[in-house]
Amino acid sequence: MATMNLGKVAFSWKGAWSSATTYAEQDVVSADGSTYVCIASAGSTNVDPTTVNNDWELFTSGFTGAAAGNGSIVYSDGTNLQTLAAGTAGQILTIDGATGLPIWTDAPHRSSVRVKNLPRRANASYRKAMVLMEDGFLKGWGHGGHYQLGQGANTNDKSYPTRVAFPAGFSGVKPAPPEWWKDTFYQDYAYCSMCIDNDGNLWTWGQNSYGNLGNGGTGRNDLPTNESLDANNSLYGKTVDYLAVPNGTGYSFTGTWAVCTDGTVHYCGYNGHGQSGQGNTNNTYNFVQFATLFYPQVQVVAGSINYPFAVMLDDQGVLRFIGYSGYTQNGTNTTNASIPQVINLGTNADGDPCVCAEIMEVNSRGVWIKDTLGDIYNWGHDSTNGWLGRSASGPHTVGLVMSHTTADIVEVVCNGDDAGYAMSSYMRAADGTIYSAGYNGHGQLGNGTTTARNVYAPVLNIPTNITKMIAGGSSGYPYWAALTADGKVYTLGYNGNGALANGTTSAISTPWEVPIQQTVVDIAPTGYSSEQGLLYLLEDGSLMSSGYGGNSQQPDDDAESFYVPMNVLF
Repeated sequence: MATMNLGKVAFSWKGAWSSATTYAEQDVVSADGSTYVCIASAGSTNVDPTTVNNDWELFTSGFTGAAAGNGSIVYSDGTNLQTLAAGTAGQILTIDGATGLPIWTDAPHRSSVRVKNLPRRANASYRKAMVLMEDGFLKGWGHGGHYQLGQGANTNDKSYPTRVAFPAGFSGVKPAPPEWWKDTFYQDYAYCSMCIDNDGNLWTWGQNSYGNLGNGGTGRNDLPTNESLDANNSLYGKTVDYLAVPNGTGYSFTGTWAVCTDGTVHYCGYNGHGQSGQGNTNNTYNFVQFATLFYPQVQVVAGSINYPFAVMLDDQGVLRFIGYSGYTQNGTNTTNASIPQVINLGTNADGDPCVCAEIMEVNSRGVWIKDTLGDIYNWGHDSTNGWLGRSASGPHTVGLVMSHTTADIVEVVCNGDDAGYAMSSYMRAADGTIYSAGYNGHGQLGNGTTTARNVYAPVLNIPTNITKMIAGGSSGYPYWAALTADGKVYTLGYNGNGALANGTTSAISTPWEVPIQQTVVDIAPTGYSSEQGLLYLLEDGSLMSSGYGGNSQQPDDDAESFYVPMNVLF
């Protein structure tokens, strides 16, 4: 009987096609969502079945993109099948209202309960706090006196965060820019509050003893008022960029500098030291522009609230001073300036004229700058504890305090106030070293002792990945806190009301890691003097707080102090 060779009569499944495999006739593979059968009698090697070729035929049809990746989703767009790539952690699947198709989106949240920005500079504020929410509105709590919470004629304390009463159509508060000296919202110690909206308008509310609200007189603003709309203000027709906020615990002599996007500088309020830049000492009840600054100012940083002055750097690298200089804040002598005067920096380490590259810090009695070589200079009045790090107490003119060959300093902060109470200062280097000097009565210099020192030396046992420092406390109750790149917080110094969050009221002289399990993305001070507190912004937009609780500075009905971080409920 004759034998007939029928060849291969069964299909053979081979899985996903591979360019490295040699396939026989009638082998079946998958590729890009479809299956293909080999028709080449001599077999096939490295011939892509999805291309036009003579080795493969379509076996079963899928659709292009079905193998888009792990976690992808297949859906119909009404005509063809499509693939939606996997979303990211925490996202949810929803339907796009415009297309009717599935999309991934972030889980919805109420923007009025998530915090966007904390206050910027370490200005002292009497038993209250205010933060910017993701919805663009401010919420404040605590002491309600002087109408600073923006609740109209109501001066009751608020034991929970309450929205400032902006009018309908308000465009929202301008988010804080990255520069440390640029404030977009602000509460002074006890009298007034201000903010800049997203359109560059300035809003003010609160008390107004010296015309600091810019409303043309000394009458208060019970509710936020847009002073940029007043043609009597030099801000009219301009876009306000940021506020240069004075620091300190006084409130009798309040005034504020506003800097516009065109680099012009404007002032309003108390002018007893000529800080309005108009060549006189008359108080200004509307904002007035500095007429003798002929170049745009790239950095304006204010000093004391009781003895106001400011330091300004223009785009030509020229540094100027305005206002009170009783503590040598002008770098040369104790003569006040009512017209901006150039600060003579002398010569640099190379023997050339010293040129300022950046203002690093301005406090009530001292100024720090970095020159174009990277060296740090400072001047002002040193207490008997050596907070300027210049080896001696008393007044100091411009002088070198840290060479770039020793350390590349990237941040400077200091505490203390106008009243001559003991002060401390800190400098952070690019390599992570923290240098401290000055008063150390509560261990805030971080060397394990309470002995003052008048030269800078490293803080001991501190991580090298710190990204931000704050130095708060006044009237002899200083403290220090720092945030690291991985979201941890460390504290030092006075702790009489538990602000440093170690569960006690004992001072801390070696860095303490605050017990917060979540990642912290920002920190800010609250309170003043011994009544201080700390705010901690977490990566999910929630807020925690520690420290003094009087008048509901901690948003709690019992006005109790918190010795560890507690959640703030919005």
